Amino acid sequence: MSTQAQKANIEFRPRTEPVHRSADERIFHLLALYPNISRAEEREILTFLKNARYLDIALLKADRTVKRQLDLFIGAHTRTLSFSAAEVIAIACMVIAFLAICWLLWQATMIGGA
Repeated sequence: MSTQAQKANIEFRPRTEPVHRSADERIFHLLALYPNISRAEEREILTFLKNARYLDIALLKADRTVKRQLDLFIGAHTRTLSFSAAEVIAIACMVIAFLAICWLLWQATMIGGA
């Protein structure tokens, strides 16, 4: 511990809880109340599910107290949670462009090596 911290009598402890824990608890609470929630609360859950890490969603699914409500929610909002046609096309274009670049590089090495 530094001398300034000792003078100020500050105790340093490592963080044991994730920073976003309160958001997870909020979503957990909203899912426990589902389907008796407002449209704004539904949007809050949708935003969380679209932006959350896969681990956070898996932890929600693993909890038996909200698993049923989460499955119902996802079933009712599959269209909103799925990829749009524009997103699929964009991803496909990126994959095709990557493969084209790889093929061009391969062709360049074949010409240079021959």
